[in-house]
Amino acid sequence: EEFVGEFDDDADDGIESLWPEMWDKIESTSDLIGYYTVLASTQEVIGQIEGIESNGIQDLLVIRYVEEGENGDDGEATDSSKKTFLVPFVEALVPIVDTEEKMV
Repeated sequence: EEFVGEFDDDADDGIESLWPEMWDKIESTSDLIGYYTVLASTQEVIGQIEGIESNGIQDLLVIRYVEEGENGDDGEATDSSKKTFLVPFVEALVPIVDTEEKMV
């Protein structure tokens, strides 16, 4: 698929970068396995990181969709959905890593 639209590198979305502090709290990208992923515009949990892959240039977060009502009583996502997608682990796409709440 081809990207249609504009990408503004200079866009100020009001999110302050926490990446330098993040690397003080995690040792490697694999520490993010199990973290929930949150859509920044709605604060809705959309998935959970189930693995890390690499394309030779950067790490890729393997995220499994978490659908409404899919979480178990313990808060962990169940295995009922196997739909996954990859997100490059770069600051432009993952601007916030909350190590206390275990969310990106």
